[in-house]
Amino acid sequence: MTITGLLSGTHTLLVGVEDQDDGGLRMYLGHRSKGLYVIVDDPEGQRRIREAWAGGGGHITVPVPDGQCVYSESQEL
Repeated sequence: MTITGLLSGTHTLLVGVEDQDDGGLRMYLGHRSKGLYVIVDDPEGQRRIREAWAGGGGHITVPVPDGQCVYSESQEL
Protein backbone atom coordinates (compact mmCIF):
# COMPACT_ATOMS: atom_id res chain seq x y z
CA MET A 1 0.00 0.00 0.00
CA THR A 2 1.35 3.41 -0.96
CA ILE A 3 0.53 5.82 1.86
CA THR A 4 2.56 8.56 0.19
CA GLY A 5 0.52 8.18 -3.00
CA LEU A 6 -2.73 8.39 -1.06
CA LEU A 7 -1.61 11.50 0.80
CA SER A 8 -0.30 13.22 -2.33
CA GLY A 9 -3.39 12.33 -4.39
CA THR A 10 -1.55 10.33 -7.04
CA HIS A 11 -3.09 7.02 -5.88
CA THR A 12 -6.48 5.83 -4.68
CA LEU A 13 -7.76 2.70 -2.99
CA LEU A 14 -8.99 -0.26 -5.00
CA VAL A 15 -12.05 -1.37 -3.03
CA GLY A 16 -13.56 -4.09 -5.21
CA VAL A 17 -13.54 -5.94 -8.50
CA GLU A 18 -16.45 -7.35 -10.44
CA ASP A 19 -16.72 -9.18 -13.77
CA GLN A 20 -18.73 -7.49 -16.51
CA ASP A 21 -21.08 -9.39 -18.85
CA ASP A 22 -19.07 -8.12 -21.85
CA GLY A 23 -15.80 -9.62 -20.56
CA GLY A 24 -14.43 -6.47 -18.92
CA LEU A 25 -13.47 -6.13 -15.29
CA ARG A 26 -15.09 -3.40 -13.18
CA MET A 27 -12.57 -1.98 -10.70
CA TYR A 28 -14.14 0.07 -7.88
CA LEU A 29 -12.14 3.02 -6.56
CA GLY A 30 -12.23 5.07 -3.37
CA HIS A 31 -15.02 4.50 -0.88
CA ARG A 32 -17.36 1.78 -2.18
CA SER A 33 -20.49 3.80 -1.34
CA LYS A 34 -19.49 6.40 -3.98
CA GLY A 35 -19.84 3.79 -6.73
CA LEU A 36 -16.86 5.05 -8.77
CA TYR A 37 -15.31 2.53 -11.12
CA VAL A 38 -13.04 1.97 -14.11
CA ILE A 39 -13.50 -0.76 -16.72
CA VAL A 40 -10.38 -2.81 -17.48
CA ASP A 41 -10.65 -4.45 -20.93
CA ASP A 42 -7.05 -5.59 -21.39
CA PRO A 43 -6.65 -9.30 -20.44
CA GLU A 44 -3.18 -8.72 -18.99
CA GLY A 45 -4.44 -5.79 -16.93
CA GLN A 46 -7.35 -7.90 -15.69
CA ARG A 47 -4.98 -10.67 -14.65
CA ARG A 48 -2.76 -8.26 -12.69
CA ILE A 49 -5.73 -6.64 -10.93
CA ARG A 50 -7.23 -10.02 -10.00
CA GLU A 51 -3.90 -11.24 -8.62
CA ALA A 52 -3.37 -8.06 -6.62
CA TRP A 53 -6.94 -8.16 -5.30
CA ALA A 54 -6.66 -11.82 -4.29
CA GLY A 55 -3.39 -11.30 -2.45
CA GLY A 56 -3.75 -7.75 -1.16
CA GLY A 57 -6.06 -8.25 1.79
CA GLY A 58 -8.29 -5.41 0.62
CA HIS A 59 -5.59 -2.73 0.98
CA ILE A 60 -4.46 -2.03 -2.57
CA THR A 61 -3.61 1.32 -4.08
CA VAL A 62 -3.67 2.12 -7.78
CA PRO A 63 -2.70 5.27 -9.67
CA VAL A 64 -5.59 7.71 -10.04
CA PRO A 65 -6.96 7.13 -13.55
CA ASP A 66 -7.71 9.82 -16.11
CA GLY A 67 -11.09 11.36 -15.26
CA GLN A 68 -12.46 10.38 -18.68
CA CYS A 69 -12.10 6.72 -17.69
CA VAL A 70 -13.98 6.93 -14.39
CA TYR A 71 -17.68 6.11 -14.25
CA SER A 72 -20.31 6.25 -11.53
CA GLU A 73 -23.00 3.68 -10.86
CA SER A 74 -25.52 6.53 -10.81
CA GLN A 75 -24.21 8.43 -13.84
CA GLU A 76 -21.21 8.86 -16.12
CA LEU A 77 -18.80 11.50 -14.78
